[in-house]
Amino acid sequence: MISLNSFNIFGNSLGGCPSELTNMPVINVEILKLGLRIKALRKVLGMNKKSFSKQCGLDRSYFAGIERGERNLTFSNLCQICAGLNCDIAAVTKGIPHPRTATK
Repeated sequence: MISLNSFNIFGNSLGGCPSELTNMPVINVEILKLGLRIKALRKVLGMNKKSFSKQCGLDRSYFAGIERGERNLTFSNLCQICAGLNCDIAAVTKGIPHPRTATK
């Protein structure tokens, strides 16, 4: 199982502001963060997009769109991806969306 504590996928290690990570307009920052986390974890496993998407039963171009934050994936597809990453959904989605602080 992947240990998420062995590397920082939750902080700024993936780059600066999400809008700086791609030239596409950022419509949903949470979907982009999720895609970048999935990509980081896939790379830790040393797998390319083609073989990983095939292992998960997803189309390669659809999976690439998930990693770029262009696809709002279903729960079922997220389950398939997490199975391929050998982690649970909570590990991939921790802190997404960012917890809102209560206003006083």
